[in-house]
Amino acid sequence: MPDPTQYMLKLPAQNRPAPFNAPEKVYPDIHWYNQNRATNRVFHSVDGIEAVVIHATAGGSSQSALSWWKHPQGAKASAHWIVPGEEEDAHGKFAWAVVYEALAAWHVRNSVSHAEFGNRKKINHWSLGIEIVNRQVPGDPYSDWQMTTTALLIRYCWAKYPNLKYVFSHAFVDPTRRSDPGDNFDWARFQTLVLSQNNDPSVDALAAAMANQVATQSASPVNGMPCCM
Repeated sequence: MPDPTQYMLKLPAQNRPAPFNAPEKVYPDIHWYNQNRATNRVFHSVDGIEAVVIHATAGGSSQSALSWWKHPQGAKASAHWIVPGEEEDAHGKFAWAVVYEALAAWHVRNSVSHAEFGNRKKINHWSLGIEIVNRQVPGDPYSDWQMTTTALLIRYCWAKYPNLKYVFSHAFVDPTRRSDPGDNFDWARFQTLVLSQNNDPSVDALAAAMANQVATQSASPVNGMPCCM
């Protein structure tokens, strides 16, 4: 039986991916989440990033998670990305970028840690968080696209952040309160996807994306900037 409290991958020092753009689209209300559900990092926003944490929303849509995070009586939480579920139009297209990578999203309690990291706390400040839309029940499997896109987000981060070395579940650091991403998340397959370059964008696709980005920035220097720079 899979055990989400043991989901942890230490990235190898070799075979770091070449840089590529994240498979993301900026959420329209991103500035609200930046201002109200995130804080400035206490560590360097590039060199200080050492981990990516994998979560599940325990709900059926990106919007339900975003609404719960935003509600005054809700979770008052956030993550850097949400990977949409199969019932959403965005599924198969992109992940939502919800908080700037330069900021600490509120996805792990500040008081928790793990011996693997020397029990260092304030994980939000040295990590990035990915929420995957899933109810965490047997009848709601993770889709192939969700698995691949989440792995691509990891590889994007691995290419971008020179000190990134850990990928782990929320349950790994908070096992008494959290079980996400759940025992129906195929961690063995996910690790294989993270370590494989087979789904990385091709050189032609990277060139086209860069050309489009330059054109967009030239037309609109402010609005055309990537969300996380």
